[in-house]
Amino acid sequence: MSIAKSLLENLSDDDLRGLMKSFLKSLDPVLLKAARRGSTNITFTDEQLIHSLSSTANDIAHNSELLHRLHFIIDDAFGDMIDKEIERSMISNKSIKKQKKQVNKTKLEHEGASAISQTLAETRELASFRTDVLRRLHLTLGDLVENFNEEFPLSLTSSTSLGIASDTLISDNRTIIGTSIELSEIVEHRHSATGGGSSSYNVSYGSDSETSYTNGSSGRHKSFMFFDDNHLRTVADNLSPTKPEKARCRALNDLLNYAPNEAISIGSWKILCPNLILALGDTKQEIAMACLTLHSRLLAAGNISVVCETLTNLVEHLVQWFSSMALIELQPNAISLDILNPTVEMKLKQIRLIVEFLQETTKYWMRYSENHVEHIINETIRLFSFGSVPCEPNTGRILPLHFLALLDPEANWFRTWMHATYSRAYLLRSLSNKKNLLVNAYQSIVNYAHTHTQQMHMANDGNDNSLYSSGIRRRPIGTASSDGSIRSMMTSNNGPPLATSFLSSLVPTPPISIPPPAPPPPVVPASSSHYTRLELSNLHFVHSLGLFEHIVCSNQARQLVFPFIISNDKQIYVKDILRVFIQIMFVANSRKAASSLCCQLFKRLCLESDTCGPLMCSDDLFDILVKPIKQYIGSKKIFNDYLRSNGNIVSECGLISLADLLAAMASNDTGYQYLIRAPTTSNTGSPASLIVAYVKRILSQYTSSRLSLITPDLSLTTSYTFMPTVLLSEFIYVCRLVYSRTSGLLIIKRAQLHKTLAEAFKIEMDKNSSPPLNRSPSAESEDQMSRNTMPWKETLLDNLLLFGSTPKGIYLLTQTGFLPECVIYIDERWRSKVQVGKLEQYGYGYLLSQMANTPAVVSRLDHSGFVEYLMDQLWTELENVPDDLTSVFPRRFPSEPISRYALKPLLSLLSLVSSFSAAYELLSTDNNEPSTPNGMDKNPKPSTLLGLLERISFVVDDNDIRNLLCYEHTHTAGLRLLSIMQSDLDVQLLLETKYNYVEKLRHAQAEIESEGNIILDQLSLARNHVLVNAELLGGSQEKNMPPWTLNESDATSLSSIPLFGGSMLLPDAYIIRASYGGSANTKIEENELHRLVRSSRPDRLDDRWLSKCRHYFMATLRQSTQETLPLSLMADLLDAVVDIHDKLHMDVVFNSSRDSSSSSVTIQKADLAKLSSASVLNPIQELGVNKALNYGVRIGLVQDQSASQQNLIRLLKALKTQLKQKTVTTSLLSSPSTTGIKTAASSTTNTTIANLIATVDNSGNRLNYTSSSDAYPGFDWFATSVFLLMGCDDVRSWRWLRTFSLILPAGFLWHARLFNTPFVSTEMNLYGLHPVYVGAGHCVELIVEQEMPPVFAAFRMSGFAISHMVVHWTKQCFWSVLDWPEIVTYICVCILYGIDYQVYFCVALLRHLQQDIIYQHSSRNLLPFLKTHQIRGFSMRNSIEYMVSLEKKYRAIVTPELKELLCLNANVSNTTNKQTNV
Repeated sequence: MSIAKSLLENLSDDDLRGLMKSFLKSLDPVLLKAARRGSTNITFTDEQLIHSLSSTANDIAHNSELLHRLHFIIDDAFGDMIDKEIERSMISNKSIKKQKKQVNKTKLEHEGASAISQTLAETRELASFRTDVLRRLHLTLGDLVENFNEEFPLSLTSSTSLGIASDTLISDNRTIIGTSIELSEIVEHRHSATGGGSSSYNVSYGSDSETSYTNGSSGRHKSFMFFDDNHLRTVADNLSPTKPEKARCRALNDLLNYAPNEAISIGSWKILCPNLILALGDTKQEIAMACLTLHSRLLAAGNISVVCETLTNLVEHLVQWFSSMALIELQPNAISLDILNPTVEMKLKQIRLIVEFLQETTKYWMRYSENHVEHIINETIRLFSFGSVPCEPNTGRILPLHFLALLDPEANWFRTWMHATYSRAYLLRSLSNKKNLLVNAYQSIVNYAHTHTQQMHMANDGNDNSLYSSGIRRRPIGTASSDGSIRSMMTSNNGPPLATSFLSSLVPTPPISIPPPAPPPPVVPASSSHYTRLELSNLHFVHSLGLFEHIVCSNQARQLVFPFIISNDKQIYVKDILRVFIQIMFVANSRKAASSLCCQLFKRLCLESDTCGPLMCSDDLFDILVKPIKQYIGSKKIFNDYLRSNGNIVSECGLISLADLLAAMASNDTGYQYLIRAPTTSNTGSPASLIVAYVKRILSQYTSSRLSLITPDLSLTTSYTFMPTVLLSEFIYVCRLVYSRTSGLLIIKRAQLHKTLAEAFKIEMDKNSSPPLNRSPSAESEDQMSRNTMPWKETLLDNLLLFGSTPKGIYLLTQTGFLPECVIYIDERWRSKVQVGKLEQYGYGYLLSQMANTPAVVSRLDHSGFVEYLMDQLWTELENVPDDLTSVFPRRFPSEPISRYALKPLLSLLSLVSSFSAAYELLSTDNNEPSTPNGMDKNPKPSTLLGLLERISFVVDDNDIRNLLCYEHTHTAGLRLLSIMQSDLDVQLLLETKYNYVEKLRHAQAEIESEGNIILDQLSLARNHVLVNAELLGGSQEKNMPPWTLNESDATSLSSIPLFGGSMLLPDAYIIRASYGGSANTKIEENELHRLVRSSRPDRLDDRWLSKCRHYFMATLRQSTQETLPLSLMADLLDAVVDIHDKLHMDVVFNSSRDSSSSSVTIQKADLAKLSSASVLNPIQELGVNKALNYGVRIGLVQDQSASQQNLIRLLKALKTQLKQKTVTTSLLSSPSTTGIKTAASSTTNTTIANLIATVDNSGNRLNYTSSSDAYPGFDWFATSVFLLMGCDDVRSWRWLRTFSLILPAGFLWHARLFNTPFVSTEMNLYGLHPVYVGAGHCVELIVEQEMPPVFAAFRMSGFAISHMVVHWTKQCFWSVLDWPEIVTYICVCILYGIDYQVYFCVALLRHLQQDIIYQHSSRNLLPFLKTHQIRGFSMRNSIEYMVSLEKKYRAIVTPELKELLCLNANVSNTTNKQTNV
């Protein structure tokens, strides 16, 4: 045992207790000084107390016997250790000896002592001694505190706490010796000084706000007093109602100065609680207010036990008060509640304290134990579940729920508790055990519905239907609501006759029996402080609606709470409540509350998927919702007459609310699928078809006669003489949410809604002015009108424009003849930077990308200046810097190759101009030169696409470089623009033939070499990327793609990048040698497919052979060891399959009677040469021949390039001659009668089309793209693919293509086949639409939306249409996208199994790229990635099973949609469909 420990044990416990007592008594002057400071409103903190002790150290610390005794023990135990440490430190520190004369002696000693003390404090002996000392002192101090009264006989609480010195003597009669002052007078004087009040004792408890839970915290207390148990027992006794008022006030005052955390730690709490409960209801307002203040401070205590006991006190008092029959205003025969009544006002304050506590306490749930949280919730539910609401409306006693509804009408306390998962579980558990709160809420809702149903009957009889007596002023209670609009929520206006009730039709067996209507209540005194029973019931209804909203919207709550049983043993399910809400929404006619609140509830249910499916998408509930629609469709009356008829069940305001929630349902994927679902019976259509029929029925009644659409005079008293445009606009918006998606458009397209809207818009255009959106005064609503400020004509145009969100919708839009107006409108909306709609999840960028494949749209946007506007936005981000800031603030150089500010306008421009039809429309004429720059403008902006390309892409000389302020950044963006545009091979050929951009870039690239060194930077890499892709064609296994940017993380790869440019040859690093012809086919073993195809004879080709061929082909394709199929076999297979289709007339939609030649005629090479002599290839096609043959030579398909070139040119010329004979452009333009758009006003529509043709191009009357002198302005990639597949045999290729041109797959695989032919509709020819875009593009989007929602969402959010990529891929037959074997397999599969496999093939590609698409979308790089990158790793073998599954699921939808486009105007005869599933 150590010396220190033995010395410490020699100090007995009694001696240590005596030393501690003397030490505490020596602190009395300091504590008395602190108490006096606290009594003068000066905050006395622990730091200040320590400072006071330190300032009196000589008087207390050094003179303390306890500290002297500890000093002696330390000196005896550690003296030797201290001496040794001093000697060691002085010997080792030689520098101190040398500097002893220069350094201050006192400072040196202080530093040495500090070092020695630090060393000793780190020793184990001293640490153990310190622990033992602290343990002994702690135990001794604890004993002194427990026996405080015995150890310190003179109680400090009777003197020092009252500001009396400790040495002041107090006599037995509680007076100070030498004076006549009583202690009570001192207490009263102190309270008078600190607050002032109205009582004789000057007790003040603050303002009304001080009773708040948050404002009554202990931090506001000026001081605390510490009482003993005897004094607290006296205080508890003095709170008894039998005591005088003076004593009770004094007792409450003492409690207010008591520390809240110690409130329940005393033994007198059980005596104190009953008296506190009685004090809360004391008739003396001072006592009741003081007790409420005490409870507010206790609720803010940090001790959760104090909080629980305090809440129990409040709840118990309120339950007792509401149970009593003392207050007349609570009786069932009371006509109103006066909130200025002192008793009522006090109860409102008490309940408000509880409500604010409920709002705040959720912030501290996690600090509480489960028992305490459960106790708080159970006590709250016990209070609010008190009593019951009777079945008779506006009768029964007033309950705590009515007071709660006055203070919190929107049930924010319940919303707060339901928000957190922790509190929600306890709350729902309590509600499941005590469901009286829900029963009362449900009964209140049913009573409200019954009351207002009866008021509507009174309104129909001509009586007043106001919800309140006319003598009551509408004044909200100050503590009622956050927006102060309690009464305004429930008020209503007089209007036209309202609809009759349909409660019996909605709820055939009402859960609660509703008695006959009660007589009108007596007249209430005209006082703003009175709330009638009807007003209280209405407020309770709003509160109950808020309760059920949060319960219904929670799946957990629905499972635990429902069903609950009401008084007549009837079980109430969630749909029973929703039926009553539907009734209130339809028939209520209040300004804000009833219909609007119920509508908001249903909209929330519709917008959330977990509630929309199980609740709103159930047939029984939806049938109730659409019952007004069905009843009107079944009637034969005009809509306005029907609104006034007795058969109508809903007012116009209710119909508008119905449209709002249907729109919310249509915006949710679950609700959308329900609306477009297949009809359950043959006699009914889909829900969406029902809504469309409703809109058409109303709209057609007003478009049948122009007189009924005259702008109404709103000053007229009648409200039934004009069209309900607000109602129509809301329901049209529901239809728009349906037809703006692919599957929804297919459901409602046959209803011809687009033509009905076009007729209404035509009538509005014929008028000088357009009326605003109007409604009848019965449906007048300020919030609705403020939300719909768009004029009626603009509303119609806006809804017509949204047909352009799908490919087939654009085709329907062309049938209306108002595509030019929609294009101008989208230009205006884009420049205004407004959103598409309130619920659409995409912007106008997506619409532009969708419409960019329509040459008429691009041409119109060009003439309206929109293309120039997009280029201006890009130029501004790249080059436009104010002149006065250029020299002072240089433009920042971006860290990325293209800054994020310039990327957005660049992508917007690319989505519009990167397709071949758009680029050809903008670049094919010679009027694309830049506008004459202003002499004052040093850096003029380009105004055309060609001008932009020349300024930022074709930068070749020093003058072009000097004209750019930020050459590197701007030229990089220009090269990116060029690389994405040239990814379309036809655009690449167009740019190279017209502007020779490859030579320009090669010349610029030649300058990268300086003194034998190659300059490798971002520009040289970008130019190299463009040049290599322009020179080489091929898939991922046929060429290597050069990098686009510098990879700084891999320095070795930078030095190994070969550059291409100047006069140098293409580096071998980018060329992959592949051989798909010649001897490569001999390595493949023969199988059943080989033997079947080789042994086929023309006389044995029938449908059985075709079925067997399909089976063998699929088996061969699925073989894991099979790398590729021999090309010669594929050519023979295609010959046989096409001959079978022609022989059996399978899918022959372009029958031979429409052609000048027949498939049975044999053509020799001389005949082919004669046919080809009638046409000449344009420069695009000539350059395409060279590129295609270079590709064929590189992959081993072309052996003799010179002979193959002549054969390919001869074939393309013959095809051009053949296809030109079938074009209809000239006949269309010369004969307006052929533009037969099937609308009600066909002559007017034809005029519109003629105007479009006249205005699209100022240099002529036709579009550049559709009016080309060639049959097809681009290169025929499909015919070239067949030519290479047929071994470069032009005669065989011609014979096959001529026969193939008769069957259905030719219209989609062969892009040039249906260019300006009579086999498609007039609108498609006129506006430049292609069946691949309208049909295949639409079906691909439909399947992707259903099968891969994340991919579809990525495209929409990126502002890029899937149909754009479908046209891009199929037009060039997947050249430079896939490898040659996959291209051949794609052609064979689409011909062998049906053209719908073209759709499934594109879907399989997107599925293969799914993860890349999602990633590139997040990087804002989706469009460049899809357009410029090859598809790597895709194999038909790995995707064929997925494609077969798509066929089984979607063939019944896809094939009819494709055939519908091609057979629209064709005289199809003798066509059979013997196509079978795989």
